[in-house]
Amino acid sequence: MVCAATFVGGCSDVTPPSTSASKVMVSSVASPAALTADAVADAIAFRKAFVLRADEAWVRHVAADPRASTSYGVPLMLDEEAVVAAKTSTPDGVRAAITTYAQSQPDYAGIRKDYLRGGMPVVYFAGRLDEHRADLTKLLPVGTTFDVVLVKFSWDELHALQDRIVHDSAWMTSIAAYLEGVGIDPERNLVKVEISSANAKAATEIADHYNAQDRIYVVSDGLGTHLLPTGTLVVRAVDARGRPLAGLIVLLEGDVSGSGIGDVGLGTGRDGEWRGDVISIGYTVKLNENGQDIAKGHVIVIPHQVTTITLVVR
Repeated sequence: MVCAATFVGGCSDVTPPSTSASKVMVSSVASPAALTADAVADAIAFRKAFVLRADEAWVRHVAADPRASTSYGVPLMLDEEAVVAAKTSTPDGVRAAITTYAQSQPDYAGIRKDYLRGGMPVVYFAGRLDEHRADLTKLLPVGTTFDVVLVKFSWDELHALQDRIVHDSAWMTSIAAYLEGVGIDPERNLVKVEISSANAKAATEIADHYNAQDRIYVVSDGLGTHLLPTGTLVVRAVDARGRPLAGLIVLLEGDVSGSGIGDVGLGTGRDGEWRGDVISIGYTVKLNENGQDIAKGHVIVIPHQVTTITLVVR
């Protein structure tokens, strides 16, 4: 039942392990080949809801573009993201009112925006649904829309499990798994655990370890790339005369299927170099300026050593 009477922003409370600024793990970004049929269908439905270009070819093109954002759960170019943001904005006062009320309730279980319904706030509770619906209707301006949904577990219950996983994850190396992130998924009313592992049984073993089969789901890259050895990659950008070129964006695409495409987030320095620790696989390395690729090369990073690739911009 949708109530008239809206919000609060993201609420997954994701708590990934911290990494240093120089550490680059491109495996965390899905490659276009790894985009599943379901993911394509979700992206198309989302785009149609906001009157954005929604053909499959464009969806896959955007997913492959390192400049794209996934802030709304599907790949969007920045101009498309701005359209969605403008259409789903919620007044600060309304957002604060819903947040304050919901989080003060012992049976609160999370909040999210339903972007397929124009960014309408959806509030989850583990009980007293009619009471919460009535309270929010009285609290919010007339005409504001929201939804309330009954779930099994409260936020506090799921948050306690999330904290337990964060502080008790070292054991995962014994099953050849690496914890990438953990957070609360309010829509599914479960704790989401993201791992890097080639162990097909890792998801079951993790749920069993925490005795949380009904409160957890595990997403794995299926590769275990985070468990591979690392090496230092140095990318040198020079012009045709060998002079260093500063301020060029470095893009990495891993050779391993599903290892992804990543914008490393930093440009070449005054000496024309970018340096970072990466997993030891092969990479296609691109230099990008103003959204255009201007040089490209391939390199294989040697474990525990410094590997240098020089790209000449002509």
